[in-house]
Order: sequence, then structure tokens, then C-alpha cells
Amino acid sequence: MADDSLQQLNKPKVEIHPEAVVVAKAILRGGNIVIGAGTVIHPQALIDAGEGKIIFGSNNIVEETAIIQNLGPPGNLMKIGDENLFEIGSAQ
Repeated sequence: MADDSLQQLNKPKVEIHPEAVVVAKAILRGGNIVIGAGTVIHPQALIDAGEGKIIFGSNNIVEETAIIQNLGPPGNLMKIGDENLFEIGSAQ
């Protein structure tokens, strides 16, 4: 039982605002990800928080095959503000 509790503590979190849309085929990988109200993550978009937390503000659009990666030093926080558009195939 102690092992299960430890795994839960180390498990990455994804917080999706009730007014956000994350399509089932979107890829959310890595550490903690927060997706704000009105943000839309399209299919095959990759959100990779492997090196640190990514926080999306409100009303962002991440289109198909766009890539958002936190490549900063481990533990680095990436903040994406409000009303941004990441078009098909773009990389950040």
C-alpha cells in the first residue's frame, strides 16, 4: 500500500478547465500541465512538459501537429498567456 501512495505522489498532473477542449487524440506528455478556460488542443498536437510545468492561459488554440515543449532546465515553468494561436505543424 505504501508503494501505491508513493506512485500517486509522483504521478504527473494534468488540469483541464471545464470550459477547455482537449481532443482524445491530443498527446499530453511529461510533468504537470494546466489548460485554461476556452483553450482548445486539437488532435495530434503534442504538449510535452517533460522538463517542467506548462501553464496555458485562456482561449488558446493549439492546432493539429503543433508541438509545445518545455525544454528549459529541469523544473522550469513555461507560461503561455491568453489568446495565442499555434498553427498546424508549428513548434515552440
